[in-house]
Amino acid sequence: METKTMLQLLFLIVIYFAASEAVTPTSSYIKTSCAKATYPALCEQSLTPFEKTIQKSPAKLARTALAVSLKRSLSTQAYLNKLKRIKGLKPRERSAIGDCLEEVSDSLDRVSKSIQELKNCDKVKGQEFTWHMSNVQTWVSSALTDENTCMDGFGGKAMEGRLLFLIVIYFAASEAVTPTSSYIKTSCAKATYPALCEQSLTPFEKTIQKSPAKLARTALAVSLKRSLSTQAYLNKLKRIKGLKPRERSAIGDCLEEVSDSLDRVSKSIQELKNCDKVKGQEFTWHMSNVQTWVSSALTDENTCMDGFGGKAMEGRVKSSVRAQITSVAHVTSNALALVNNFAQKH
Repeated sequence: METKTMLQLLFLIVIYFAASEAVTPTSSYIKTSCAKATYPALCEQSLTPFEKTIQKSPAKLARTALAVSLKRSLSTQAYLNKLKRIKGLKPRERSAIGDCLEEVSDSLDRVSKSIQELKNCDKVKGQEFTWHMSNVQTWVSSALTDENTCMDGFGGKAMEGRLLFLIVIYFAASEAVTPTSSYIKTSCAKATYPALCEQSLTPFEKTIQKSPAKLARTALAVSLKRSLSTQAYLNKLKRIKGLKPRERSAIGDCLEEVSDSLDRVSKSIQELKNCDKVKGQEFTWHMSNVQTWVSSALTDENTCMDGFGGKAMEGRVKSSVRAQITSVAHVTSNALALVNNFAQKH
């Protein structure tokens, strides 16, 4: 999907900007930078027209990528608004378009805020830069999650047909996206967030092949990686000056929950490997441990936000933490569904 893919590539560019210090020649700068994107050819094609603006600046590169994403998101929003007014739509189709519009609107809001926040990065250094940059990374990551969630309402055979075809064709109109294997697509249909499941597991298609065990292990590895990223983010956030005492305390509590979650997911990955070596009651025992630990890890993640309850805690700190935790919880929920499916099939 066009908007989703643009968000994936600009998210990687934003992360690259946050870590970048090296300068490459102007003629090859965009090409070299886009090599780090999920879809390098699309990245080059969409950013090359702005080569004079970008020059050799990582900041201008990231801002331009965000601007391109914003423009395409606005185009997608307009298309869906027109589509929703077509006569003869089934109630479920109209409802799914409405839900998709909400996700695209949320994505637009996050990308818009990210563009403004990236401008703020030019004016500050040190902890202040880290704070603003973390917001940008969180919001762009959340915008990508919004885009992935957009197609969830079109799941099931009853929703297949002309409307779904029009939406998919529109999203894919100007790019070639690596197709999801039929095995991953079928397996992800059982996940809580099917579109996110496909997007996060498709890069590992060659590793997964058609193995339920490898699929479950890969899903857990994705969850572990997101949890580690969230843990690092919260540790940075906790050190920022000017936090309210309750905010700092809530972040600390959240860090404990994320650490517990990390421990459970790590143990689950090892325990799942043990399942390969045994059968019968031994397999059931190890598998039961995995299911219990992953379920507990998901509970830990959901509990993380409890310390941010009440109007007094509303604000950018709570919003940033929520976006991070939601991202982790969604992939962990998907992993649990795939683990349960593996257990049932064995």
